[in-house]
Amino acid sequence: MLFEVVKVQFQCASYVFPPPVSTQEKERAERQALDLDRCSPTALGAADMALFRLLQGLGVQPDLVAGHSYGEYPATCAAGVIALETLAILSEARGRSIIEAAEDDLGTMAAVRADARTIAPVVEPVEGVWTANSGTQADDCLRHQDWGR
Repeated sequence: MLFEVVKVQFQCASYVFPPPVSTQEKERAERQALDLDRCSPTALGAADMALFRLLQGLGVQPDLVAGHSYGEYPATCAAGVIALETLAILSEARGRSIIEAAEDDLGTMAAVRADARTIAPVVEPVEGVWTANSGTQADDCLRHQDWGR
């Protein structure tokens, strides 16, 4: 299990820091590969922890850390609750689980600067679009069944 996680970490690192490419088409393909949910949590976690450690090196010490959605994982690591290795394992597992659960429909979301009461009547007549993540007063998300394909 650990070997597979380390292997994925190295594969994902090649998406974050790819070798130079000769064409725009190859560069576009490499950027799309980073968008895969299998690698994006790993890349985000690595970037989050690198920034956290940079700030620590500069003498910045937080009184608390917090995160939203996936950000809770690196926040837990920054708080010292889980080790960096555990963050890598959980990140890979989260990304893999999302892809496996979604099968062929990874979907897409759009952030909207309005609350659900304002958005709902606008999107209600649009087939396949609905509001999601309505937990805040100022922001909401739209989801469409075909976005991202």
